[in-house]
Amino acid sequence: MQWGETVYYPNKIAFVHPRFQTPVWAIVLGVSIQILFTLVSSINIAVNATGFLYLLTFAFTLIAFFISRKKLTDKESKTQFLAPFYPYLPAAALIIILCLLIPVGESGFLTGLIWISIGFSVYLVRNKSIKQIDQITLDKS
Repeated sequence: MQWGETVYYPNKIAFVHPRFQTPVWAIVLGVSIQILFTLVSSINIAVNATGFLYLLTFAFTLIAFFISRKKLTDKESKTQFLAPFYPYLPAAALIIILCLLIPVGESGFLTGLIWISIGFSVYLVRNKSIKQIDQITLDKS
């Protein structure tokens, strides 16, 4: 991995394509799960859940954007990319995203929250196993 951080997925899934810099197998896995989910349930539920998750991702990205801009020093802010009409346009985008969550409906929220719960559970299990491996490695040193 480029950033020197802990990898929370098996190496095959965490692989980043050297030329395109995309997590190829993670994308394939995600699309496969979505196709499988669509085949065994209603297309409307699948679309609403996907819409909920995408909107949630965009909302968190905008929130992180505001937080990171507040933490910048004057010197650092001069080297950052410009956001047109900051903070008004990003704030308007966040409001629009939150408004678009309303039509997702109860089934979209529930299914999206189930997916988030599954992902969080995988994260917790993987994180615990990584810490155990790190502890065993430290004990052997």
